[in-house]
Amino acid sequence: MTVNGVPVYQAKAELFKSLGHPVRIRVLELLAERAHAVHELLEQIEVEQSGLSQHLAVLRRTGLVRQQRVSGQVVYSLIGVEAVGLLTSARRLLRELVDKGQTLRASLDSDLTHAISTSSTTGSATDSTDSNPSGTDTDSNPSGTDTDSDPSGTDTDTDSNPSGTDTGTDTGSDANLDNDVAPDTPTQRPVTR
Repeated sequence: MTVNGVPVYQAKAELFKSLGHPVRIRVLELLAERAHAVHELLEQIEVEQSGLSQHLAVLRRTGLVRQQRVSGQVVYSLIGVEAVGLLTSARRLLRELVDKGQTLRASLDSDLTHAISTSSTTGSATDSTDSNPSGTDTDSNPSGTDTDSDPSGTDTDTDSNPSGTDTGTDTGSDANLDNDVAPDTPTQRPVTR
């Protein structure tokens, strides 16, 4: 199936591409409420007049909006109601994705908490005394720079323990908890996210 000689999937991609700017989405949201004169759109959207004109031209070429002169003003309105449905669907999809993300985050946090509590009770390092009373980092990083995820730059030997108390289980390898670096890797690199 084609639209003007273009496969439907490609025509859909072009449509979504034309919606790929926040100003255009905001224009459509405002026009979903009612028709607006250009000066009204400028009052609602933080953009230069020339930029707004370009975005309105893209929406006109796509066939989503039309312009007409009313009492000497250029007024824009939506063509059809399907654009409103698309915006509503996008809002629902975003809400669903955010909800799933929060559920996933909670699950990951729970798994991490469980892993930390399990590792501290399995006897692998149950001695609560610190084998390094100097408080300096004794990991295998010869450069002397801290490679963990602590943005403060201070290493308190509690890298994998969010409570801030020393559990004596510092391996010097925070990245291994997130599986970002293989456990056999001889040197640790900072993990950027």
